[in-house]
Amino acid sequence: TINALQKFNLGATLPETIKELKKIINLSLSIGCKAIVLCPNNDVNDKRNSGEIFEETVKALKSFGPLFRDCGMQGYLEPLGFEECSLQSLVTAMKAIQESGYPVYKTVHDTFHHHIGPDTFDTIENNYDISYTGLVHVSGVECNIPVEDYRDNHRVLITEQDRLQNKEQIELLLKLGYAGNISFEPFSKKVQEMEIEKIKSAINHSIEYISSNEE
Repeated sequence: TINALQKFNLGATLPETIKELKKIINLSLSIGCKAIVLCPNNDVNDKRNSGEIFEETVKALKSFGPLFRDCGMQGYLEPLGFEECSLQSLVTAMKAIQESGYPVYKTVHDTFHHHIGPDTFDTIENNYDISYTGLVHVSGVECNIPVEDYRDNHRVLITEQDRLQNKEQIELLLKLGYAGNISFEPFSKKVQEMEIEKIKSAINHSIEYISSNEE
């Protein structure tokens, strides 16, 4: 995927967003990329109510639909769990996709954003159709701070000290039938600045830990 078309569901800037999407699609086609991640507006100054946000989200998806359809690509909606985000829930994202009428969309299940957002394990199991999930992003948080203070810079690779219930989240997704890619997405400088051999070792350890039956 290419990550990402930002503020995709902000109606005030939709014409500019469509132009940007066309450029990203052209780039994607030139490198054989099959999907573009769509990130919602994430701004404390967003004054729209939930109805307006949903309406503008659907309008954006309807506007993008022919572009994705004609080039054979897909758009992956990624809800962000931050309180200020305009699209926090996978269930809401799924409903917007259904309302758009275009079968060119999937969602991204990000374990970090799921943990800090409104969706629960029960919500995903009973109110969400796993066939809408196109990609899973995983990262861990180990620092002992309140969940509401979690931010991207806290996201590391996954170890036994993980506080996001990554293993449990992945187990649920697999149980529900998810069979797609699972991609690491650690934003922490601590990870980005690791030496190549250390990061290889850390990634391998994360994979082994996630795959093991031990808690």
